[in-house]
Amino acid sequence: MKKYSTNDYSDTYTRNLIRGNVTGNLGITSAMRFSAIYGEGVDRLSVLRTLQKENTFRFWWYLVFWSLAIVCLILQPSSYLSVIETFIIMVNIDLVARGKVVGIYIGIIDCIFYMVIAYLSGLWGEIIKMALINIPLNIVAIVGWTKNLKKQETRQYQPASIQIQRLNAKTTLLYSAIFVVAAVVSFFVLKYFTNSAIATVVISSASLAIGILSKVLNGQRYMEAYIISIVGNIIGLALWISTIVLSVQAGELNANAVAQIIIYMASFTNNIYSFLLWKSIYRKATVNGGKLLVMR
Repeated sequence: MKKYSTNDYSDTYTRNLIRGNVTGNLGITSAMRFSAIYGEGVDRLSVLRTLQKENTFRFWWYLVFWSLAIVCLILQPSSYLSVIETFIIMVNIDLVARGKVVGIYIGIIDCIFYMVIAYLSGLWGEIIKMALINIPLNIVAIVGWTKNLKKQETRQYQPASIQIQRLNAKTTLLYSAIFVVAAVVSFFVLKYFTNSAIATVVISSASLAIGILSKVLNGQRYMEAYIISIVGNIIGLALWISTIVLSVQAGELNANAVAQIIIYMASFTNNIYSFLLWKSIYRKATVNGGKLLVMR
C-alpha cells in the first residue's frame, strides 16, 4: 500500500483531495505538498473541517456586520466616517487574527479614522489612546512580528508564520502590574485634561489601560491578548452606549455612536473566534508539530 493511499471505499476521495479538487484545501496539488504544509500525522478530513469552519465564520461575519454598517449609513448618512472605519477595522482584525503583518498596517489607518470620530464625539481619552498609545504600539508590533517571521525556518511549500505564545505565572504578574500602572496614570491624566464626569473618566481610563495591555500582548504574540480585547470591547460598548444616551437626552441622536456600536460588536465576536484560533495554533505548533492552522 502506498503511503498516502486509503481503502478502496475512499480511494477516489483521497485522490481528489491530494490533487486539490476538494474545496477548502488551499489548492494542495501533491502528497508531498500536503505533508510539507500540514505535517505527516495530520488527518486530511480534520484539516478540511477546520478550514471550512474558519471560512464559514468569516463569510457570515463580514456579511452580517457590513450589512449592518450599510443599513446604518442609509438611515444616518452623517455616520459615513464610522461606516468607512467599520470596513477598515474588520479587515484589520481579521488579517491580524490570521497572523498577517499587513493587518497591523491597516490598523494604523483605522487609528487615524477613529481619532477623527472620537474628536467629533468629544472622547478625548480615545484620541489620546490612539495617538500616543495605539499607533506607536502598532509600529512596535510590526517590527516584532516581522523579526519573528524572519527567524522562522522556511522550506519549499512552507511559508514562515508567527509563533504564538502563552502567558505563564511570571509574565502574568508583569503584565498585570503594567495594567494597574496604566489605569492609574490614565485616570489622573484624563481627570486633569477633561471636564467629564468621574464615571466617564473611570470608564475611559479602564478602556485606555486595557487597550494598552491588549496591544502590548498582541505585539508579543500572546493568545491572551484576545481575552483582554474582549473585556475592552465590553467597556467600549458601554462607553458608546452612554454617548448615545447623552445625545438622545440632548435631543439629537449621535449617528457615529450607533456605527461604533456595530464596530465593537464585530470586534467582540471576532475576538472570541480569534482567541480560539490562536489557541489552536499554539496547540498545533507546540504540542504535535502540526501546521493545520498555522499555514492558513
